[in-house]
Amino acid sequence: MSSSYMLASITSLIVVIFYLINYVLETKVNIYMCNVLRRIATICTNFVYVMPLFISIERFLKILFQKSFNVIPLTTVIIIIEIPNISKQLSSIVSSHVTRTSDSICGVTIVVNNEFINIMNNVSYSITIAAPIIGCIINFIIYIISVKKLSKGHPNKTIIKQEKALFISVLIQSSFPLIFFGTSSTVPFVIEKLKTSKEIGWRIVDFIIYFGYTTCILVSSFFVKALRNMVLNDFRILKKDTSVIRLFKSTW
Repeated sequence: MSSSYMLASITSLIVVIFYLINYVLETKVNIYMCNVLRRIATICTNFVYVMPLFISIERFLKILFQKSFNVIPLTTVIIIIEIPNISKQLSSIVSSHVTRTSDSICGVTIVVNNEFINIMNNVSYSITIAAPIIGCIINFIIYIISVKKLSKGHPNKTIIKQEKALFISVLIQSSFPLIFFGTSSTVPFVIEKLKTSKEIGWRIVDFIIYFGYTTCILVSSFFVKALRNMVLNDFRILKKDTSVIRLFKSTW
């Protein structure tokens, strides 16, 4: 999950660097290259919204049925579900029937307007909203089942606490994308009403989204004690403890 956050942030950072290089050198931005980079960044960003759902499904199968979910089918399902988002982004690159509109980053953005793309847009937005919600529900079910199993006989309070911390951590990583997606979606309308510069407005939107990603990773990590201690060790706040590494591996 953290890897998907980092990939989304890195690909978006590449777009910013591409823009800054042209700005510093005072050269024209290559519109096609800029749009390609932005589409790749958007595709990677959308994986953030669906990833918690599949992590939850994998954990659910392991805990409830004691079965591991094969990585290849899981990856295939993720790609299939992301087809609406991928096709929406790629269509503007390969289609010959496009509309060019002004854009604060690339100067001009390439847009495709037809019935198929409109349907893909609606499906993509629906998946973006539904996936984190379903992921949160599955995680709650996993937590209840785990606690019930661990409570039988002689309950181990330490393990139960670990399960609770893991549940909260995954819940944060599942819900944060939806929260910041909703926030960033409403900002453009607020900007329009307040008649704020679009260039400034979209910087605010980008800040909210990627600040949210960073916050999500940090906050969710600190709920898992072993992972928190690993972070504190990295920053030399705690003395290095090799048992933390072993505990982290056993918890996950």
